Amino acid sequence: MCVEGSDNELRLLRMPLDNLARAVKQSQKCEKDFQVISNALRALQEREKEQPNIDQTIASLEKISIRLKATRAKFSEAGAVVKSNASAVQRRVDYLGDYDEVGASPILRLARVNRFIAQYLYGEGYSALAHSLAEKASVADLVDPSLIMENVQGLMESLTERHSVVESLHWCSENRAKLQEMDSVLELELRLQEGVEMCRADRPADAVLHVRRHCQPYFAAPHHFSKICTALTNYAMKGGSYFSSQRWTELACTLRQEAVRLAALESSSGGESFPSLVQLLRAGTLHLRCPQRFSSAALCTDDPMTSEHILTLCDRSTPCVRGDSHMLLCRISRLPMDSENPPMVYPNGRVISVRGLKEVIKRSGGGTQYVTCPATGEVYPLSSLRKAVLV
Repeated sequence: MCVEGSDNELRLLRMPLDNLARAVKQSQKCEKDFQVISNALRALQEREKEQPNIDQTIASLEKISIRLKATRAKFSEAGAVVKSNASAVQRRVDYLGDYDEVGASPILRLARVNRFIAQYLYGEGYSALAHSLAEKASVADLVDPSLIMENVQGLMESLTERHSVVESLHWCSENRAKLQEMDSVLELELRLQEGVEMCRADRPADAVLHVRRHCQPYFAAPHHFSKICTALTNYAMKGGSYFSSQRWTELACTLRQEAVRLAALESSSGGESFPSLVQLLRAGTLHLRCPQRFSSAALCTDDPMTSEHILTLCDRSTPCVRGDSHMLLCRISRLPMDSENPPMVYPNGRVISVRGLKEVIKRSGGGTQYVTCPATGEVYPLSSLRKAVLV
């Protein structure tokens, strides 16, 4: 038995939680605006008592009214976003709770696979196909297409069609903290491209000053500094990779990759090194081809994985497992099963560790006569469980 990757499941909560935090911050800004409006009204009232002026008062009230309507609209919009994302968080928490309780349910397993595929397709840019799959598989609430579908597409068009980095730099400033945490090179590449455009306008000195002003934080990192040196060399030559006709397309691809990472989406062309979908596929195919499976002593006629078709498939195209040693993890305790935490087998064949069994007993109220199987919900006498031996 092996625990499903918790990192893959935590990604479900990351996007709605980030959106929720952003919406709450916007609501707090609106509250400050309401306070400013209240102070303005109070000041206007005091001024009216001291020096009455009807025309000036009416003009001030009209300005305050316009600002109040705008602030109210922002506050209503932020409140709707807070409510929507809070509901999304609750739905996903419920989904994760159901999956933990009945991890063996075929329906939930299929939904999880469809979610991984849809999220992967969104990350690769196949938005229409991913949306169709998510709707048909009823997992639309469990994927996060908004960043790729709405924001980034317009930014990519501004790079490839208008050759403008202004919008992309503004996006970088809004997400600077997270991009720095990811060690992103997007803002550096955009700043260097600004220098390229200055060189094309016969302003090489301004380009160098621009790099010194905006790229100084990147000087300490060797891999960033090498990019800066390459760019400065291209500035002097007025040629090279930074002056290539494909440069704007490359910047758009870099933008999409960084957005994918920021949104915790799946992508094979950058972003996550090993997307969860690819991780799962590799883990599955690795178990098809291992040294023990091709050993004549280990072959079992009752094992469908040792059939002629499977062995032929493994011999052709699947990766081979690198080691002969494996580790069993308990779904409940999240700890390895070893001599100190040995596996226990239910009568239905399900496996749980001793520490996991103690947690199950504790959840059920501390009774020691009967125990429930977390995967199927079946109840068995505690004495019917037997200890398994790891070979």
